[in-house]
Amino acid sequence: MKHAPVRTRSIRVSLGGRSYPILVGSGVLADLGHHAAELRDVTNVIVITSPHIASFYVSPLQRALSESKLPFEMHLIPDSETAKSEPVLFNIFHHLLRFGADRGSVLVAFGGGVVGDIAGFAASVFMRGIRWIQVPTTLLAQVDSAIGGKTAINLKEGKNLIGTFYQPNFVLSDISLLRTLPMSELATGFAEVIKYGMIEGENLFRYLEQSAGKLLQGDPRVLGKVVLESSRIKGRIVSKDEREKSEIRMQLNLGHTFAHAIEREGGYRKISHGQAVAVGLLAAARLSYLKGWMKASTVERVGNLIRLVRLPAKLSELGLKPEVVIRAMEHDKKKKKGVLRFVLPKRLGALVVTDKITPVQLKLALR
Repeated sequence: MKHAPVRTRSIRVSLGGRSYPILVGSGVLADLGHHAAELRDVTNVIVITSPHIASFYVSPLQRALSESKLPFEMHLIPDSETAKSEPVLFNIFHHLLRFGADRGSVLVAFGGGVVGDIAGFAASVFMRGIRWIQVPTTLLAQVDSAIGGKTAINLKEGKNLIGTFYQPNFVLSDISLLRTLPMSELATGFAEVIKYGMIEGENLFRYLEQSAGKLLQGDPRVLGKVVLESSRIKGRIVSKDEREKSEIRMQLNLGHTFAHAIEREGGYRKISHGQAVAVGLLAAARLSYLKGWMKASTVERVGNLIRLVRLPAKLSELGLKPEVVIRAMEHDKKKKKGVLRFVLPKRLGALVVTDKITPVQLKLALR
């Protein structure tokens, strides 16, 4: 049966020979087999996903891949941050070999950020690198982690300490996949969307303030707009600075120096990435205020928007103390010459990277 194309919006991540499109639309999952078949000399397709996601989408996934006439298999992994580990990674390798994978194989990461991180890392090192496609199924992955080619697993000492920069061949962001997400999972993605609002400036931030209620309701039109805008912003930044060789891509770490330490102290289980980022964003805004940059009224707007989408704004809401999180920051992999660097918003749409932060300022920002 001939494949019927679906309406999509396309954003290009421009990286020379490693360039690729991000396709955003409702129903783009149906294009998966078509795009896999477009890649040259494909041996087979292996989908990495979780049991929970497969329970919702195994049938449409199989239909999409069947159209390509390519052999395909599915490998299930846990969909929690603790799955980004050596045992799960090597289990993927063993299953790839059992499935007859070779350098012509295409790996599909079908899931949230965890699936994308570990599947992408597996693709980057299996037989010195095979092609892969990102099909993010969560708002968090669609607006952030599926774009930019960062792949990783965790160590007990910290998050994402072992990883690569390895770009996918396509990103297919299907808005209709978000319909099955519970409100708590949608809210997790809102934190990254707020981050993009702070990066981009007043227009996007004000749109988020005005649309918070519809975001919470899962309005597909609003979700489509925030996925498209977030993808455009991240794609633009990655195109300019693929491997964080300058301070351009560091903008994407707004709030994340705090967030990664918060997640680590939560054991990657009790506290979601979105919750940690939300607290980190407000801490970054407060730190900027303490430096004499951001207006108090803007800090208040950031806190209000975080609360509007039902995310925690303060560290105390997560049951953690500032001293504990500050100690955990010592493991941050983005330290330069042993000194922590922070991305801070001087105002909406204007960021600065600084290492001139005192322990007292850090503690006050996290209160």
